[in-house]
Amino acid sequence: MKLKSQYDFEKVYAELDNYRKQHDGSLIISIDNAALARIVDSLISCDIEDLARKRWSHLLKELEAFKEEHGHIHVPVTRPTLGDWVREQLNNYKLHLQNLPNPLTKKRAKLLADIGVDEVARKMIKGEDDIGDISDKKEVKIKEEQENSNHGQDKMENLPLQTHPINNNSASNYTG
Repeated sequence: MKLKSQYDFEKVYAELDNYRKQHDGSLIISIDNAALARIVDSLISCDIEDLARKRWSHLLKELEAFKEEHGHIHVPVTRPTLGDWVREQLNNYKLHLQNLPNPLTKKRAKLLADIGVDEVARKMIKGEDDIGDISDKKEVKIKEEQENSNHGQDKMENLPLQTHPINNNSASNYTG
């Protein structure tokens, strides 16, 4: 069951972003915009920054586990939350490498570099690597390998009982 939110996140985000742009990057909401001020106050009171830090750390641990298991950080589209997060971090890291404004702290940049984001981001800048493309290709290859490995088994399962190679007895001769 999906929870209904009192606010449409995309709408609120767009309104906050628009307000920020109109007020030189400030999110200090004036009393004139009471509804938006209440939303910002609610986010502050629930310590949204702490929640965001915890989420970032959790996803980094997921990526570390993924890399440990698969040997790379090319997360397939079948893992959308982690995959989207990795692509966002790669884009942020590319900006970091180019000394452009980005949301990464020095600590986060180092954590990402330690897991292999630095190497992939540098290749992406050079046009040698496109993580989305590679992830999709790897996923297709994995699916093809699974289909090929199951192909013979699927054929055996579809054989009638009396001609099944493991059971030479006919179903009518079964005395149970």
